[in-house]
Amino acid sequence: MHGGKTNGRSTEEMCWPEIDQKPYYESDSVRLYRGESLELLKELVRVAPDDGLILDPFAGSGTTGVAASLQGRRAVLIEQSEEYCEIAAKRLEAASRGEIMERVK
Repeated sequence: MHGGKTNGRSTEEMCWPEIDQKPYYESDSVRLYRGESLELLKELVRVAPDDGLILDPFAGSGTTGVAASLQGRRAVLIEQSEEYCEIAAKRLEAASRGEIMERVK
């Protein structure tokens, strides 16, 4: 249903949230942009069964894992970049405490 409304929000608002395109992490070799909206991913991981497992084979900074953690879901993240893995680990550690890291230091 194109242009319909769900819970007072248009389809476009639900599927294409405004995404902050400012880098939230920079180093000499990496400039990391927020690729997905954490709020959108929190909604998506809720679709997984409570005892299910979410797989993200291109984890980047770990936003899917953060969303899963905040929703009480389990996730397996795969990322080839060691630097991104370190960023994801910091973000996941904060998420396990119920915190959201906006900027990685």
